[in-house]
Amino acid sequence: MKRNVTLFGMVVMLLVTMNVVFAQVEQVTQLDVTKVKKMQFEERDGNLFIKSHLLFVNGSDKDVKLRNFTMDIALKISEVPKEGEEQKEPTVLPLGATTIVESVIPAAVGDQKGELLQEIAIDLGPKNDDTNAKVFTLFNVIGDPQRYFTMTLNGSGEVGIKHDKGWVYQKGISVEFEFKPSIQQEWLIL
Repeated sequence: MKRNVTLFGMVVMLLVTMNVVFAQVEQVTQLDVTKVKKMQFEERDGNLFIKSHLLFVNGSDKDVKLRNFTMDIALKISEVPKEGEEQKEPTVLPLGATTIVESVIPAAVGDQKGELLQEIAIDLGPKNDDTNAKVFTLFNVIGDPQRYFTMTLNGSGEVGIKHDKGWVYQKGISVEFEFKPSIQQEWLIL
């Protein structure tokens, strides 16, 4: 009898844990990146960085926390095909990585999604010819109306979901955000 109670308790705990994990995945699917507010270039310790602000939005009814969240950021660059030509595969320009130590994206209230303007610093690499070429390509893509791009943010880390009595965290969650500006002027370079 005691063995059946223990087995039943383990099954209940497994089901509760699965519900929490599925609930967290549902909350994370409500996150999005909708805007890059600005870009500034900065040199630190011999490396070149882009300081920028990303606008995260949260459509779920729970606050979501990103903790120790590392993102690799890249651009998928496509050219407008000439008449009669087929669309070519996009080229990928890896920009660099950034880490969000801890940030809370507030929950949606009614029809208004929660927003967080998150400052990031993308490490482009050491200040050398390769990094300079990356910067020139970035400027050429943003300024060329014959090209369009999608910004990809591949991240992984801890995601927390706010509950009545605190936070529930899941380690090792990976996400891929894609941001495609409707007009390239959505990128403000200073």
